[in-house]
Amino acid sequence: MNKIGEKIKQRRKELRWSQRDLAEKMGYNHSTVTRIETGKIDIPQSRIVQFSEVLNVDISYLMGWEEEKPTVDDRLSKDMQELIGRIKNLPEEKIQLLLQIAKQIE
Repeated sequence: MNKIGEKIKQRRKELRWSQRDLAEKMGYNHSTVTRIETGKIDIPQSRIVQFSEVLNVDISYLMGWEEEKPTVDDRLSKDMQELIGRIKNLPEEKIQLLLQIAKQIE
């Protein structure tokens, strides 16, 4: 098994998904996911990004650059914490302006 295939399989099992579940979410057929997990075929770079999004893990985890599984949600949480920290100290009129901007980009 290749490193990426191992990571994909491990994460899929953590999510309690079958290979068919993952294949459906990725737009692949079941046998393609099997061949990816066993390392029989390589994954195009664009699909690695899609796997990371579907599996909710950072690309660096799938690539084997990091052993921890930072999730997309973890990164978002850190960004949100920083944003909230900055907003807390703003005057009320600037907070209201930011709210108006946020509503326009929804």
